[in-house]
Amino acid sequence: MKTRENSKAFALSSALLTLVTGQVYANPEAAMDYHQRTGKVRVTTNTVLNTVVVKCPKTGNLVATATAQFNGGGTFTYYLKKNKELALEHLYTPENVVVAMAQPIQRIDRCKEGETVTYRFQANDTNSAGFDAIKPRLVVEFSKDRI
Repeated sequence: MKTRENSKAFALSSALLTLVTGQVYANPEAAMDYHQRTGKVRVTTNTVLNTVVVKCPKTGNLVATATAQFNGGGTFTYYLKKNKELALEHLYTPENVVVAMAQPIQRIDRCKEGETVTYRFQANDTNSAGFDAIKPRLVVEFSKDRI
């Protein structure tokens, strides 16, 4: 009985210490990081809009999602790279559109505990018509388990 009371007292004092000192412990089951620009980026050849570097806290899954609003006309591509590989590519051809919201792109990758992964959201003006990416954002989430 004494051990049980000591365990309760220890748990309570640990919880209070955390509250009092403001310490927050990271949950290795889920985590996230992001990069978001508040302005616009001129898109030329293979322009990097956002970069996020993450270190996997456990073996699990990374979900990277990128989106931006594009301003311009003509044809351009945008894509999401993991490390140095080309993952997804979307060809976007607006017709006399001044401002358009592009479809978000997403990729899911497995990662090992301690592995460092770099994601890059990039765009390419394929016909030099001139494009701006407005408020591009890249969010990377980690989840230990699939549901």
